[in-house]
Amino acid sequence: MVGLIARGFAYAEIGSELGITVKTLENHISHIFEKLGVASRYELAALARELGFSDTDGREYF
Repeated sequence: MVGLIARGFAYAEIGSELGITVKTLENHISHIFEKLGVASRYELAALARELGFSDTDGREYF
């Protein structure tokens, strides 16, 4: 999920890929934001790249 965000996918695209509604995805994302201390999808993507948890070749690590 985070890798898809880091690669710039829209929430609707991510929800469709994962088979969940956008609302469910938004709930999951808000919990991730809270736990990681980020305020936006851009901060989340930057953190994921900085920590090496998301790679631009499509691999995801969380």
